[in-house]
Amino acid sequence: MTLSELNLSLFSWINASPEASNASINFAIFIANDLLYCMILLFAWFWLRGNYDTKKQILKAFIFTSIAILVTGAFNAYVDERPENSELSSSK
Repeated sequence: MTLSELNLSLFSWINASPEASNASINFAIFIANDLLYCMILLFAWFWLRGNYDTKKQILKAFIFTSIAILVTGAFNAYVDERPENSELSSSK
């Protein structure tokens, strides 16, 4: 299986079905686009309100989150864009 075929199969597996409601689609878009910013705000809140031990834990969480973002960015730079609808219909 090539990387392109793997990409296509993963995209087909997690792609929203045509019967999905607008609310679930909007929720998925929020999760994909904005949840990271909510997490950063939560980190800042706990950093400002926490004691020394809490700040150590938030710093560790921030470091590992940053590593995850960098790995995801490197992966996205390597992998092709998501498949087009014509590729999806031709693979079935």
